[in-house]
Amino acid sequence: MSVEDSDLMGAILRGSRRALLGGATAYAGRVRATSPAGYWKLDETSGSTAFDSSGNGHHGDYYGIVDLAATTTPLGTVCPTFDGVNDYISVAHASGLMPASALTIMAWLKLDPSAASYWVAVQKTADGAWNAGGYAMYAHNSLMRGWHSVYNSSYALAAYTGTDWTCWMYTTDGSTSWLYQDGVEAATRSVSGLVASTDALTIGYGAGGGYVTGNIAHVAVWGQVATAGMIALGAV
Repeated sequence: MSVEDSDLMGAILRGSRRALLGGATAYAGRVRATSPAGYWKLDETSGSTAFDSSGNGHHGDYYGIVDLAATTTPLGTVCPTFDGVNDYISVAHASGLMPASALTIMAWLKLDPSAASYWVAVQKTADGAWNAGGYAMYAHNSLMRGWHSVYNSSYALAAYTGTDWTCWMYTTDGSTSWLYQDGVEAATRSVSGLVASTDALTIGYGAGGGYVTGNIAHVAVWGQVATAGMIALGAV
C-alpha cells in the first residue's frame, strides 16, 4: 500500500468512527446526558483554561507549553499535544470530583504505549506512593492501569497496544473495579471502598508518575459506577 493509499484509508476509518460516535456535538451531549461531575473536552484553541463542559464549573489550568488544538480526535474535535516534559492540567479539588462510594473516570488517548513510563492520563492524589486515597489511570510498558484509594490493593490492568486513538474507562462500585477499552471490558478485580483525597485532579501528569507524551481528549469523572450508556461512550 502506498503512503497516499495509507493516508486515504486512515481518513476513511477516522470518518467512519466519527459517524458511529455521532460527531463532536452529539458526543458531548451524550457525555453530559450521563451527568458527569466533570467533563473536559480539551478542545481549547487559545488561553490557559481547560473548561469543564459538565456545567459544574470545575475549570482547570494548563501548565507548561501545551500545544493546543494540535491534532484532531476521531470525533472531529481538536485537542492538545502533551510534550512529556512539563505539560499538564490541574483542576482544583471539589467534593464532586472525589466520590464517596462509586467512581468512573474516562479519557481518550493517542500515544505510544510501548514507550509509556507511568504516563498519567488522570490522577487525583499528590501522594507519590499512591497509597493515601484518590484515584488514577495511567499507561506503563504497554499496559493500562486504573486504581483508587490504595494502588496495590485496587489496580486493574490490561494490555495496551497500538498507537491510534483509544478510549479507556476505569470504574468501581467499591467492591469490584473494571477497566474498559473502547467500550469492551478489558479487566476486572475485587477491591475495597474509596478513600478520599482532597488534592487537585491532574490530567497528563500526576505525583509518582510521569508526563504524557501524546494526545488526551474528552476526560470525564462520574460519582457512580459505569452504566451501559457510559460504557458505550467508548464503543466503536
